[in-house]
Amino acid sequence: MDRPGSYFSKDVQRSIDAPLSTTFNWTFSHDDEIHLANSLHHADVTVNTESTMTLDAAAQDKPVVLIGFDGNRKLPYSQSMIRNYDREHFAAVLVTKGARLAKNMEELISDINVYLKDPQHDRKERDLLRTNLLYKNDGQSAKRVADAVLKMLG
Repeated sequence: MDRPGSYFSKDVQRSIDAPLSTTFNWTFSHDDEIHLANSLHHADVTVNTESTMTLDAAAQDKPVVLIGFDGNRKLPYSQSMIRNYDREHFAAVLVTKGARLAKNMEELISDINVYLKDPQHDRKERDLLRTNLLYKNDGQSAKRVADAVLKMLG
């Protein structure tokens, strides 16, 4: 989104630059969802942290650069951003090499520039990410869910 470091609740937009809790109130309006979809569709490259946005970007064959460092700070592993990428569910993303993990500012800038120069760079790896982690990328998920619910209801 164009409002990084923020999440939304019923009454107010809040910053999450403070220490992170284990639960967030991610609530987007319909306009926010449309804005996000359009932003992703028109992006040349996406930059995020350990997020399902990585999968959304890969579904649209958009290059992904992941932030794997703590800005200018040196934090212990237990508090560092990098620990998030060692979790089993995200390791499955990284093993495909369909998203680049930048471990410092220089790598972040370099990786972004690689993709801006050649958006097809790592395309085979993004294909592998989609094959391994996304079921069907055909726009019919809602129909499959509705059909399954109707089938269960008899």
